[in-house]
Amino acid sequence: GKTYAAEKVAYKSDETLSQLSMNIASAYPKQSGIQSWIRTVQLNKKEGIATIADKFSITNVADTITQSFMTTCAADLSKEGKIFFSLPDGNSNVILEYDATEWKAMKEKIVLSTPEDERFKQSWGGKEIWRILLVNRIHQALAQTVYRIHK
Repeated sequence: GKTYAAEKVAYKSDETLSQLSMNIASAYPKQSGIQSWIRTVQLNKKEGIATIADKFSITNVADTITQSFMTTCAADLSKEGKIFFSLPDGNSNVILEYDATEWKAMKEKIVLSTPEDERFKQSWGGKEIWRILLVNRIHQALAQTVYRIHK
């Protein structure tokens, strides 16, 4: 609801670049200690690269931060710093690049077994859904990180 809405949302777009930025700190409970979490998502239309840049300030430095990405694509996590998603055509990949010194990648299958899960499952085309988790290795009060997604 509105309690968890992003703040300071800004969007701009032109022929070469689209960008959305917002403070998503209010999406997290107060006890998380997140003071500010500025997320900027950019799409470079000419290069076909999407970038997610996060800059956050947190008071509970010892807490683990986990970034979560969901997919129905097969995901290969064997190379640190890059996650390869196999596209349905079977011939190409999309790559998610991250800083392996800052994040450890893992994946888990999302089990959908209750009647309430059925609508969620259908919205993903009835396919298996995987959660890609990036867990922080470095605990800092102030941090910046960037993820790049491209072919």
